[in-house]
Amino acid sequence: MSSARELVQSCSNIFMLPEIHFRVRDIVDDSTSTMDDLADALKIEQAIRHQLSPQKAGEYNLHASIVHLAGAVTDHAELAPIRAEQSPLFDPFALSCMQFNPDERPALLKEAQGQLQDTLSFIYPLAMAA
Repeated sequence: MSSARELVQSCSNIFMLPEIHFRVRDIVDDSTSTMDDLADALKIEQAIRHQLSPQKAGEYNLHASIVHLAGAVTDHAELAPIRAEQSPLFDPFALSCMQFNPDERPALLKEAQGQLQDTLSFIYPLAMAA
């Protein structure tokens, strides 16, 4: 069986974002980490790599669908107001995989914004009171 270091080195053609690179490197350098730890880190890499085409992610299509939908919602939120009137562009496969109903997006966003405010109030209680 290959060591974690050998497995990572054999994947030299995998494009990894810096944070994933550092995460993988930390796992490889940690003598207590396991191959499962490495596999979990690589799932994230595969999800990001296939976010534009989640159906091509193979066994990681659920992860890629989550990243795709989150990215589509985030991109849509950053549009100019005139373009924001249009619905976000969701990949049909990701919608099906996640069983996500786009009509529920506004309520989901409102709930997420409330949760964000609750979280921020714990982190920055003085700033939230102002």
